[in-house]
Amino acid sequence: MTENSPKKRKPKNFAVVNGACKMTKLSDGYKPKACPQCGTVSKLKTCPWCGHKRGTK
Repeated sequence: MTENSPKKRKPKNFAVVNGACKMTKLSDGYKPKACPQCGTVSKLKTCPWCGHKRGTK
């Protein structure tokens, strides 16, 4: 390998990361829906990416 060759990275599975490492709940009982601010789809009341809460404008 040369010094400038990029390393191959395994794609992250954020459900596993949140569930195993951060001990974060994966669902609050909501249906999967895209966040209106960032577009992240989750089942949580508060968006895990930007912190936007469902039901508020």
